[in-house]
Amino acid sequence: MATEHVNLLPKKMRKRNPNFTLIAGASWILVLAGAGVLAVIDTYNLHRQRVDFAQMNDDTKTVSDNIDQINGKIESTELLKRNMITTKAFLSSKATWAQPLKELSLLVPPRVWIAKLATQMTDHGEIFLEVVGSSPSTAKIAQLFEALEKSFYFNSVRLKKAEKLGDIAPDLYQFRFEIDIPRIVTRGENAKAK
Repeated sequence: MATEHVNLLPKKMRKRNPNFTLIAGASWILVLAGAGVLAVIDTYNLHRQRVDFAQMNDDTKTVSDNIDQINGKIESTELLKRNMITTKAFLSSKATWAQPLKELSLLVPPRVWIAKLATQMTDHGEIFLEVVGSSPSTAKIAQLFEALEKSFYFNSVRLKKAEKLGDIAPDLYQFRFEIDIPRIVTRGENAKAK
């Protein structure tokens, strides 16, 4: 049985235009070409965004490195400023350091070695003496600590560190004292004492 197709279009439109197939094919080609062009543009934009993002990451790293350098310089400046203030306070004090330092040298027991003496300033502007040294005996370190506490020239002796040097010198202990020195004789008092 054969099926018959019924064309419901008006008679003028019933016959196909021979150019219709050509026009439809050209339209499909244009649509596909447009889609291809859009895909290429999207791919280019995506690539450009990736390049921009990579550049932003590089810029961020450079800025971060610059900030780290600036922070390091600020810390160095703050340390230098604090050292200058401490030195200025030390030099402008009317204290004579000969007596306290002589006292310290006389209080150091045998087999205790002083490696560093330094003045430091607290946040409140008070000057203290930092004493760093070593000894093969913790008893000798304790002896020095007790002698410093009893001294007229030193006040508030604090043991900040006492530990074995380990691999460097296994038979030595390193110590660090901080000593407040409010009892320093000023030049005027020293002259009256003479």
